[in-house]
Amino acid sequence: AFENEERRRELIALVDTLPQRYREVVSLHYFEDLSYQEIADIFNQPAGTVRVSVHRGIRQLRKALEACKSKVEISDGA
Repeated sequence: AFENEERRRELIALVDTLPQRYREVVSLHYFEDLSYQEIADIFNQPAGTVRVSVHRGIRQLRKALEACKSKVEISDGA
């Protein structure tokens, strides 16, 4: 699923910057391939709550990626 190991390490490093509640569910869902229900069972939460947390975590990751991309573009242009 990942193009190469370096990209995977970069993604894991970004996931590690997430708040704990998002980091845990995003990691379990995407790296461990657990379903929302399986994660919900682990944390004793409704599956809908887990789904929302995963999506909020992904939204924060997108913002972080965009910020990194902007910094690279700025430094490349200087």
